[in-house]
This record gives sequence, structure tokens and C-alpha cells, in this order.
Amino acid sequence: MSTKMMKMTIDEAKEELVANVRMQEAIVEKFSWPELTDKEYILAELRLTECQEEEKLLLATIDFWEQFEKSLDKKKLAVHNKSLKDKALEANFARTEIAGEVNTKWTPDAIDWKKDSEYIRLFGE
Repeated sequence: MSTKMMKMTIDEAKEELVANVRMQEAIVEKFSWPELTDKEYILAELRLTECQEEEKLLLATIDFWEQFEKSLDKKKLAVHNKSLKDKALEANFARTEIAGEVNTKWTPDAIDWKKDSEYIRLFGE
């Protein structure tokens, strides 16, 4: 992995890419100048090649940081889902404990929502 890739942020890479593309366009436009000498043409061609190599590096940098951000988002989502599951298990455990104290049996479907007055009012029987 390139050192330059690790030194710039995704926004910096995008800004440099825009500047690089503009530079390439200017160099390509220079090729159409009739007063261009062979030496100037060769220098412009070398500069264009350098710009194209830089563009590849910048695109790789942007891709790297986008993939990195996606993996962080997946990890955050996994941590969030795990915490929701843990909370649900804790809540189920607490309900079971409470149900045991009052000698009732608790199940997740202990309430028949279809018999609830609000359910009937909203959805009918």
C-alpha cells in the first residue's frame, strides 16, 4: 500500500483527482498546438503519463477509504444488532423472573393482540 495513500483523506484524494483531471485535459489540449516542438511534445507526453499514474493512485486511495468506511459501518451495525439482542435477552430474563414471582407463565405471545380494543378499533375484527 502506498505511503501517500495513507497520508491523505478521501476528501483530499477527491480534490487532487479533480485537479489531476484538469491538468490532463490541459496537457491533451496542448497536443493540438501547431507551434509545439518535438521536445515540448515529448515533455508533455511524459507529464501526461505521470498524471495518469497519479490518477490511478488517487482512484485507489478513494476506493481504499470507501471500503474502509463500509467495513466500519458493518462493524457498527453488528455491534448495534448485538446490543439489541442482548437487551432483548435481558428483558426476556426479567419477564421470566417476574412471572415466576407471581406464579404465572410468561410467553412472548401471552397477549392476544387481536382481542385488544385498540387493535379492533384500528383493524376491525
